[in-house]
Amino acid sequence: MPHDRPPEPWHSFFLEVDAAFDQGIELHCIGGFALAILHGLPRPTIDVDCLAVIPVAEIARLQLLAGEGSALHKRLECTYSTSGS
Repeated sequence: MPHDRPPEPWHSFFLEVDAAFDQGIELHCIGGFALAILHGLPRPTIDVDCLAVIPVAEIARLQLLAGEGSALHKRLECTYSTSGS
């Protein structure tokens, strides 16, 4: 069964990312995270794969704020896959 919102720590992760930007940004997500949230399928990895960030000028800022090794990543103990999937 799909979730109404991402499970923790991802819900808190996205709330903090959203609060850090003055303008709206869109993350176009693919992979296991998207399938689990939208269709309730099991996840083989525990990461978020973004195909696009809109506006594109915010990619570097998003990576610094929420990328692997960032303070947010470490504090919420979000797990990233190194396999690229």
